[in-house]
Amino acid sequence: MNYLALLGWAIAADRDVFSLEEMVEAGRKYGAPVLVDASAEWPQSPDPYLERGADLVGYSGGKIYAGPQCSGFLFGRKDLVQAAWVNGAPHHAFGRMMKVGKEEIMGALAAVEAMFTRRSHEREVEKWNGWLRRIEERVKQVPGVSTEVARPLSKNPHPFLKLSWDPGKIGYTAGELHDVLMDGEPRIQTHASGDGHSFQVRVGNCRPEQIDMVAARLQEVLRNAPGRKRDGAAPAADLSGRWDAELIFVHGKSHHLLFLEADGSKLTGTHQGQRGRGELAGSIHGNRVRLRSRLAQPGERSTYLFEGRLDGDRIAGDLGLGEYGKGTWTARHYGPSDSG
Repeated sequence: MNYLALLGWAIAADRDVFSLEEMVEAGRKYGAPVLVDASAEWPQSPDPYLERGADLVGYSGGKIYAGPQCSGFLFGRKDLVQAAWVNGAPHHAFGRMMKVGKEEIMGALAAVEAMFTRRSHEREVEKWNGWLRRIEERVKQVPGVSTEVARPLSKNPHPFLKLSWDPGKIGYTAGELHDVLMDGEPRIQTHASGDGHSFQVRVGNCRPEQIDMVAARLQEVLRNAPGRKRDGAAPAADLSGRWDAELIFVHGKSHHLLFLEADGSKLTGTHQGQRGRGELAGSIHGNRVRLRSRLAQPGERSTYLFEGRLDGDRIAGDLGLGEYGKGTWTARHYGPSDSG
């Protein structure tokens, strides 16, 4: 059976190139049921996505439901739900290895009962907004920081705090800030990533006692950030062309190709991995090289931060892998690009 799946949060059904209704129409034309991933959303009865024509909708048991993290709920057409059950535990099918234990099943049932009998969407959103304002009060005291508490997008229940900063006063990119927060004490996971200077703060899965801790840590890191980086050194060489790179991980290694184009100190190009291809961007100041890329495939997005020093036709340095930790890398230059 073929599926048309809306990957990511179901909010994409309202913001993406194709609407949910268009996906449903195409699915019916070609006989492909439509599954909506509403993992982080507030479940409702009747379900808004099923009412708009989706065949199935899935919710996480460990997000808004606040139940066991390894559980989830599938709603929709009875025949498709039954087919999913037959192909999962306890039946000996491809889904058996993803079985949920009896304890998690009862925990998920308790979460459902609490969701529809004791919890209030409106009260929880009001609580989250209050938490965001507490964080906002602390971080906006840092010169160069601006904030905005934003309303939930579409049917996604999470309000969020948009936190931005002036790179002339706070010398971190969003990706660098993420690493500082993850490597510090207490460790804080955020949505910060990339070379920009803003990110969204969400608190839907936080506990009350964590809010002031997060606010204080964000304020501390932003206040003590280095100033704007002023590295105007001319590039030591033109890096344009193909670079054969060896990436060394905690266990094992992999060979990738980097195709670079240089415009002064600015670098752009393509990163070819073993299982994907993506755009690459960065800079070279003197002999110091910094590159970022992201390789995406269904179910996975891997980010890469290459930092190293140029020595002749070779670059070597540290490799940041986001949630997958760190490694090292070396690359050798093979002249003008022959990537086609």
